[in-house]
Amino acid sequence: MKVLTVITSYNRKESLTNLLSKLDKQETDILIYDDNSDFQLDRTDYVKLPFNYGKEYLWLKFKKIFKEIPKHYDYFIILPDDINIGDDFIENSVSLWCELPDKNKICLSLLSDIRIKNPNWTNFKPIIKNNYVQTNWSDLCFICEKEFFAINIQPISLQRWQILQKQLKINLGSGLGGQISRYWHDKGKTQYHTKESVVYHEKGVSMMNPEERVINPL
Repeated sequence: MKVLTVITSYNRKESLTNLLSKLDKQETDILIYDDNSDFQLDRTDYVKLPFNYGKEYLWLKFKKIFKEIPKHYDYFIILPDDINIGDDFIENSVSLWCELPDKNKICLSLLSDIRIKNPNWTNFKPIIKNNYVQTNWSDLCFICEKEFFAINIQPISLQRWQILQKQLKINLGSGLGGQISRYWHDKGKTQYHTKESVVYHEKGVSMMNPEERVINPL
């Protein structure tokens, strides 16, 4: 079994190093994509990007990541840097993925919160299936196989924030999760969340959408 864990990082050195301290003891290779943080890690698996993509260009960063990561692994896990995990996280995540009896599955999200109870992005009504919830949407904290990276991520216009956000008078996220979720939903692929979270969200300020996380904490 070969597993690659890809971590996206920005200016949260403490939570990142805590996450790495646990992953380094488990059966996985690691690849860190950092948005030009104020710190530097002395690791060969640490990629420091030339600038901070932010939520406006998150689509571009993940397009780059999905294209660049080596595809010779059996399983891939995508994590943000503010996630906390257990000592057997890799083994548990792979087991949950392999035991999910659906030939059309494309990804399994590992962070479950109140959002899994209602339709989100694809307007699919969630279905509970034993230890899983078929949601047909995914966030950027999941396990998958290489088929997932066949998606061709499309640009998200800056008008989303310059015009639409002002019209709606709400703080909009990156739009990437919605784009990915709708793409695979339209392809007939199923997306799941674990019924109970396999990871834990660290307390702290969101680097992507701080206003929304204050209103609706994960």
